[in-house]
Amino acid sequence: MAEGPVDSNQSGQPRWVPILLLVVIGASILLRVSQVGQPLLGKHRFRQAQTAITVWSFTEDGVHPLAYQTPVFGPPWRAPMEFPTFQIAAASAAALGLEIDTACRLSNLVFFYLSAGLLFMLCRLLAPGSRVAELAVVFFCWLPFNIYWSVQSMIDFAAVAFALGYAAAFIKWLEGPTRPLWFFATLVAGILAYLTKVTTMLSLVPLIGTLILFTVFRQIRSATGLATFVRERVVFLAGATVLVLAPVLAEAAWVAYCDHVKEGSPFTVWLTSGELGRWN
Repeated sequence: MAEGPVDSNQSGQPRWVPILLLVVIGASILLRVSQVGQPLLGKHRFRQAQTAITVWSFTEDGVHPLAYQTPVFGPPWRAPMEFPTFQIAAASAAALGLEIDTACRLSNLVFFYLSAGLLFMLCRLLAPGSRVAELAVVFFCWLPFNIYWSVQSMIDFAAVAFALGYAAAFIKWLEGPTRPLWFFATLVAGILAYLTKVTTMLSLVPLIGTLILFTVFRQIRSATGLATFVRERVVFLAGATVLVLAPVLAEAAWVAYCDHVKEGSPFTVWLTSGELGRWN
């Protein structure tokens, strides 16, 4: 007996898979939305309030990324830690009329689901033709740790989004090292990831290193002549060097700047990178 037609889309997967995925993601959004309007009284409330008070200063005095205030340690009311990418986003939300607490929580939630989308893209690039991407997103959305922290006034998922964007854009650039669009996308995402939270970005070092080695090996195997091989490898290694080192140098410059600011006050000198390193 002949089998009936398979209800699937052009990619070959059953039509119910993307529908089910959207339902699961939608349910996870509804679970979180109820927490967006709550005050910042949960875990790490000092750090959450420290982030929120910078957002408040942006709304009161304008956005000053290099001279933002953190009025929690005393005069001169500045203790720069991360580059305020998350705080700028939250201040933009607050400018629409939202309360500061709500703007911070909602901004983190947006960065969380941006991370989920970029995780899906990254998994599709690393494991095409499998269900890895769908399973990873479902796990990501429903992990209890993520359910709680995705609606707090924290910078972490902004860093996760930029880091995943860096990895995905890097892979797209590897597919054609002469593509300027993906090169600049990788560069910008990498710099923002390092400046937002360097420890999040460091978790991707093994993946990026493996991708570079694999690409070099593939170029060696596919080389059709010495001149072509040398030209391709020079272009690739030059681009990869910029994409790996430029974000690191941007972070080093930011840390040096932050240390200079914090060394100017007895209230914040103990927060310099050297002091924190010894304390840790």
